[in-house]
Amino acid sequence: MAVADTGLTLFALATSALSLFRGSPDEAAQWIFLALMTGGFAAWMWRQSRVRVIADDRGLTVVNYLSTHRLAWSEIERFDSSYGYFGIAVVTKGGRVVRLNALQKSNFASWLNLWVRADTIASELNAQLPHAAA
Repeated sequence: MAVADTGLTLFALATSALSLFRGSPDEAAQWIFLALMTGGFAAWMWRQSRVRVIADDRGLTVVNYLSTHRLAWSEIERFDSSYGYFGIAVVTKGGRVVRLNALQKSNFASWLNLWVRADTIASELNAQLPHAAA
């Protein structure tokens, strides 16, 4: 819904800029392009700010850039930090892989196989899984 609202707002901005601008069509096109790029960047930054991982008693909620996943603890087989800059991944018992974009390793750390905070978090989460205690 918010993406549609953003698109409608950008269209209104572009249309009003075109109708108010009295210059050449080339200059109007440049202003419209600038408005669209600025709006697109603002929308991307808003999506970037939403990314998070929430762990509670019922399970794990993963909010990525364009998707949200809700996983019960009993569904999760393991947390895998070998996915590099794609972030830590949750591997479910059914074989599905859900990437946690909020917890990422740098490319440099991945290339050199350095142990970083993302690896520590994956290890701690693996230790907290119900079947890990058994």
